[in-house]
Amino acid sequence: MSSTAYADFWLDPICPWAWVTSRWMMEVTAVRDVQVSWHVRAQAQPGGPAVLRLSRRACCRSAESGCKTAAMRVHIGSDHAGFHLKAHLLNRLGELGHDVVDHGAHAYDAQDDYPPFCLRTGQAVVADRDSLGIVIGGSGNGEQISANKVRGVRAALAWSEETARLAREHNDANIIGIGARMHTPEEAVRIVEAFLGTAFSGDDRHVRRIRLIADYEVSGELPDPFEPLA
Repeated sequence: MSSTAYADFWLDPICPWAWVTSRWMMEVTAVRDVQVSWHVRAQAQPGGPAVLRLSRRACCRSAESGCKTAAMRVHIGSDHAGFHLKAHLLNRLGELGHDVVDHGAHAYDAQDDYPPFCLRTGQAVVADRDSLGIVIGGSGNGEQISANKVRGVRAALAWSEETARLAREHNDANIIGIGARMHTPEEAVRIVEAFLGTAFSGDDRHVRRIRLIADYEVSGELPDPFEPLA
């Protein structure tokens, strides 16, 4: 496989954070073999996400990058407490070839609130069935709670590689919550990679339990603990 990576960069000129990430991309091309196609979003919306799309040709050269999973679209959001870790993960996930959509915060504001960013991340993941999501805060607790308010989200708070893997394998979690104040950036990267690199087991018992949750989410009716599903 060629060592050249190919990237499409979609720039929203209204979003200040997009200009920051475009500068980062130019710095990457100065030191790495990356061919970038630049695009201006035709229907830019104020406050819309900055989107970094790396083509499949850029992904998973394990001997060079250590990537252990196929590239996928990843939605990510954080408040001020997770702002710097989010930037670190954006860079790392981009290097691994993932399509990363940043739902904010796009600028550091020590007084911002996490729900708007986490709810947007949750909605994006539900609308984009093959994607996964990451929400980041100080502890990850409030971020996970917020994301779980979106119907169809199964957000799990992970504090280790094992809990991240189990969230996918047993619970088919589609969003991971991470506490930026609980981990070093390197630890957080390993947790995220474990989450993205693990598939749902599909075991009947796990499918059944997830269905019980999904049914309650729609009907509001408590399941009978002694009555098996049809």
